[in-house]
Amino acid sequence: MTFKIFLYLIISINFFAQNVYSQINKNSNFILIESGKFKAGNNKNTDELNSKKFKIKSFYINKFETTNLEYSKFLNSIKAPKEKVAEYINLKGVWRDIECGIYSENDLFFVKPNYENKPVIFVSWFGAEAFCKFYGFRLPSEFEWEFAASAKNINKKDISDTSKIYLDKKAWFSENSNNKIHNYGEKEADLNGLFDIRGNVSEWCNDWYSHDIYKNSKKENPEGNEKGKFKVHRGGSWINSADILSVTNRRASNPHTQNATIGFRTATDISE
Repeated sequence: MTFKIFLYLIISINFFAQNVYSQINKNSNFILIESGKFKAGNNKNTDELNSKKFKIKSFYINKFETTNLEYSKFLNSIKAPKEKVAEYINLKGVWRDIECGIYSENDLFFVKPNYENKPVIFVSWFGAEAFCKFYGFRLPSEFEWEFAASAKNINKKDISDTSKIYLDKKAWFSENSNNKIHNYGEKEADLNGLFDIRGNVSEWCNDWYSHDIYKNSKKENPEGNEKGKFKVHRGGSWINSADILSVTNRRASNPHTQNATIGFRTATDISE
């Protein structure tokens, strides 16, 4: 191979990659989180100890939480048996005045009126993962989620501030939600352009929960445990107090859990 041909191939590959990245940004709701270092944890709560800096590679994350409308389309596309659907989402789920926004009729799935733009709930971790895999996405890792929620602002007070004055602009939580879930994007986005990254619904992450994740993880592109009992979810929800909405707060539930407070948002790698 001559040098000119080699150079042409390199330029073509780079151009194709850049074009793909620009199309992702232009034609979807994904936002690029550029590679960088950040300090995870806070050395205050028991499972947030051993706070230190980690380096995260670039990735894309959805600016919005996955909605009932999006999830109903997924269910109609996969044509799964009722047993599998039940593993993914509890269509009859109800808690207080909160109910699942999707229903089934004649083996098809529909969204209840005024629920189209609300984040899907009563969805298990398995249901979130299945949605991601079907569309070629994935759930963000716990470290990616925390990085996305704090990137650009890690040394600025407003991104980690859990004051009610700040959160009232950015999040739906116990002080302002009126005990209900809200449509996506009604509050201000953070400085990365992410909406509802805190509050509204807590968000499933890919990782199995580990009590001392910061202590035992490698400092560059850390990964969660390969197995465990509980899956991590981050960000707090409409029912939680301000302290639970901290970007470092860690929560975990059985992956089969289907309740009124947990949903998810999608992420995807940058193609090489």
